[in-house]
Amino acid sequence: MRSKANPSIVVEVGRKLGVKHVLEGSVRRAGNQIRINAQLIDAKTGGHLWAERYDGAFENIFALQDEITAKIVTALEVALTSSDLARVERKPTTSIEAYDLYLRSRERYNRYSPEAFREALVFLRQAIELDPKFADAYGYLSACYLGPHIMRWNDVEGTLDQASAAAEKAVALDPESAVAQYRLGWVRSWQQRDEEAEMNFDRAVDLAPDLSEVFTYHGVHYLHTGDLQRSLQLTTKALTIDPFVPLSEYHLGMEYLFWLLGGGGGQAGDRPRPNAHSDRRAPASCQRIHRIGPRRRRS
Repeated sequence: MRSKANPSIVVEVGRKLGVKHVLEGSVRRAGNQIRINAQLIDAKTGGHLWAERYDGAFENIFALQDEITAKIVTALEVALTSSDLARVERKPTTSIEAYDLYLRSRERYNRYSPEAFREALVFLRQAIELDPKFADAYGYLSACYLGPHIMRWNDVEGTLDQASAAAEKAVALDPESAVAQYRLGWVRSWQQRDEEAEMNFDRAVDLAPDLSEVFTYHGVHYLHTGDLQRSLQLTTKALTIDPFVPLSEYHLGMEYLFWLLGGGGGQAGDRPRPNAHSDRRAPASCQRIHRIGPRRRRS
């Protein structure tokens, strides 16, 4: 959750997400020590079902995550499928330091500015130096190379060829990484290798059906191909999974703007109804369309 939970907030979050339970928690770090507070809350009533505190060394963070996951599964009295277990047990890297740098790079990436991208590249290269087999880090390295190409930031390192090489490396290292798959799909979308891109996005959905960003980028891919109806469906799905991601709101607004500028593109009864997401993002979308439109033209 993005804020300290109280019953009314939890109920509202549960309603927006369409879930029965909400996990609220906090993580504090002091030197090499880490403390995790976790609470499982009934999203309908706001009542606490389970709560616990975990203390340990930072290098044992993955073991703590596994322990917390097991406790939550027990509290919910659910049975995990083999694919669920595979996702839970998958560790993107064995290096805690590399994972910390990776998370720092993602925070910088989400700022989406030239300076932030330069910082993200530094963190990702450090992470890869610590763990050369860290597929997800290569996936985001690809994203950081592609961003300057899309936005025409000439003062930031990044080309389509560099992005492609990093994304292909990510998938080669770990074909079971959803991040690697959808990042390669995103690069291939810009290369106009549409069938291959769709295969990567579909594989990413199979691997991580609850990862909202997969649907966001898949949706924008269909915007590239001219299938606006499918684009809107996928980006709306991303917001259904996680309504609190500005990137998905931003792209949904852009897609609605294309819809309006294009006169609808479908039957009147099929036309999606603009909402607060699209209204808030329309001015930014105009800027974005002006900047990236000429870069990706269809033949």
